[in-house]
This record gives sequence, structure tokens and C-alpha cells, in this order.
Amino acid sequence: MKRFKKAADIKVAVIGFGGAFNMGALHLNEMKRAGMTPVAVAEIDASRLEAAAKDFPGIATFKSVPSMLKRSDADLVTLITPHNTHARLALQCLKAGKGVVCEKPFAITTAECDSMISEARRRSLLLSTYHNRHWDGNIMHAVRTVRSGAIGDIVRVEAHMGAWGKPGDWWRTSKTISGGVLYDWGVHLLEYSLQLIGSKVTEVSGFAKRGVWAGQTRWKADTNEDEGFAVVRFKSGQWLTLTVSILDSRPKPGMLEIT
Repeated sequence: MKRFKKAADIKVAVIGFGGAFNMGALHLNEMKRAGMTPVAVAEIDASRLEAAAKDFPGIATFKSVPSMLKRSDADLVTLITPHNTHARLALQCLKAGKGVVCEKPFAITTAECDSMISEARRRSLLLSTYHNRHWDGNIMHAVRTVRSGAIGDIVRVEAHMGAWGKPGDWWRTSKTISGGVLYDWGVHLLEYSLQLIGSKVTEVSGFAKRGVWAGQTRWKADTNEDEGFAVVRFKSGQWLTLTVSILDSRPKPGMLEIT
């Protein structure tokens, strides 16, 4: 593993500078604030490459990942691309000797995650997931309150997010690309719950309902489930229920309930 004397010595790049949430700029600016040095962007959309060049004067821009990996001296690459590309791109970067940070979710399948972890370990390279909501004020306050003993021991956590409405016609609505209805906000809700419970997962089961919105989006039969429900049991005896729905006509306030 390459060693660095100071943060500025770490040269960073992003794959993906898409317009949704402007996350390419967000990641580069956050890394810059941490002292690291942005050096490259790879993006298939020419207009977004122009935006990257304007936002970060002097940064190298590339139309393909292989070109960036061959010509850039980046040490660390952040992936800001659709979920089903994470494993393939991470493996490309790792094999090129680059550390990798993936936007959540880490990948679509356990097999993909295992292959990424194995490659990173084999090459002694950094591999991590970016969970921006790990440090949200609401969850940090909840963690402090629970650990103080103010509300006693947790028996269960109920995590939920829902509303009634047709999903948008973008890639996050495709099950093949996104992984399913639990792979977006569901990942954040799971992260919150793991912070609160702090025990190893021993069992996971779940159910899903689909068919209400399938056929009414551009993805047709590949449209995400309308509702996903998971039950997670922990070694401590505690459990979590997690629901993400677009069928909920009376959504509950907030995102977590602790018992």
C-alpha cells in the first residue's frame, strides 16, 4: 500500500460527474476540503465533462475509464455511477492500482461485494463505501441518547420511508440497474439502524410487492418493487423492521421509531 506524508499528496478522481444532485462536484469538493488534490474526472456525457472543467480549472477530463486509469496519476477513485456498475468499475480501478470509494450501495450482489473485497485485499488497496448520512445530526443525537441509557435498552427499531406515487422515469427506478426499492433510501435506513443497535446480523428475511406501477414507467417489467419489507435479527436478540414503499397513502412521520 502506498504511503502518504500529508493529505495533499493523495491525488483523487471521480468516475461520474452526472447532473443528478451534482454529486461529482460534491465529492471532489469534500475531498478537497479534506486536503486531498483533485486531478481527474471520467464521464461519458461531454456536457458534464465541460461542467467539470469549469468547476475545477485545470482538472484532467476523460471520456472513458480505461483512458483515465492509463493516463491519470490518481491514487484514489470515487465511483458515482449507477449501482450495477460499481463492481465492474471498482475491479478495473483496483487492478490498475487505485484505491476505491463507492457511493452506496456498495454493489448489487454479495458475489460482487466479495470479488471487490478480495481484489482490494490481494493488492493491499483501500476499498470503502461512502455513507454520507452516517453523520446526520438526527442519528448522532439518537445514538448519544441511547448510549446514555436515557431510554433504556433497545428491543427493536422500526425504519420506514414511504409515500403514494408513481416512481420517476430514471435509472433508479430500474430493478436491474438500481437493485430494487430497498437499495436507495433503504441503505441509509439500514445504516442508521446498525449505528443504533451495534450488534452482528444473524438473520435476514423479507418480502416485496410489485405490479402496481410496473408497466407505467419506461422500464416496464423491470420497474422496482412497489414496496419492500425486511426483517433483520441481531446476535443481541434485538431486531429491525425496514419498509420502503411507494404505495403508502398515510406515511408515518420521521424515518425511525425505537422501542
